[in-house]
Amino acid sequence: MTSSTAYIPVTLHWREQGQERAQDIECLDLPPQELLHTLVSLLHLPTTTTNGQPLSYELCLGAEQRAPLEPAALLSAQGVRVASHLWLVAIQAEQRRRRCLLTLPDGSEAVICNAAQTITRKWLLDVIQLRSAAAFEQEKERLAQRNSRFLTVSNNDHCVISVDEQTWKVRCGRAGVHVKLNDRIVPPTAMVELRHGDRLKLGDIALHISII
Repeated sequence: MTSSTAYIPVTLHWREQGQERAQDIECLDLPPQELLHTLVSLLHLPTTTTNGQPLSYELCLGAEQRAPLEPAALLSAQGVRVASHLWLVAIQAEQRRRRCLLTLPDGSEAVICNAAQTITRKWLLDVIQLRSAAAFEQEKERLAQRNSRFLTVSNNDHCVISVDEQTWKVRCGRAGVHVKLNDRIVPPTAMVELRHGDRLKLGDIALHISII
């Protein structure tokens, strides 16, 4: 750290006993790996779970569901600007091996850390809204005009993405919806393994799968 290191005014978000907290701060433009210890200490955040399991933290830009910032790259090099929203996200050691990143056609991303996540049209639109409110409003207009590819995604459970031990899998939500993995149909109720680089298609919406 040098005296010439720039500061970036941002809003920092975190969760405390499940409740969202936020604070405007002047954040040094440093790599996350050089900031995390200071941020965790200043906010008096726990470093272990109630069961004594170790907790570590990551920084995410825009929303806690987004992919974490690269540990060794400057914040500004990763798109952090004045008035950005940064999330300080707690990660249990076991969760580091259990994350599935979905990338939508417009570049929107969401990380799944839960044991199971139901994918619906609303869920995908919420992911878009996290990245760009303008893109979300445009898609809503297309839906109202019946001119959106998201009409091919069910409002109910289109599919379920879950993890068993260290293996991510997808299950078609129900009969009557179209789920393809690498252009092969996923039969209703079948559990099919997801691998890094796979292409999952729900109706006309293609999702890129990254296991991180």
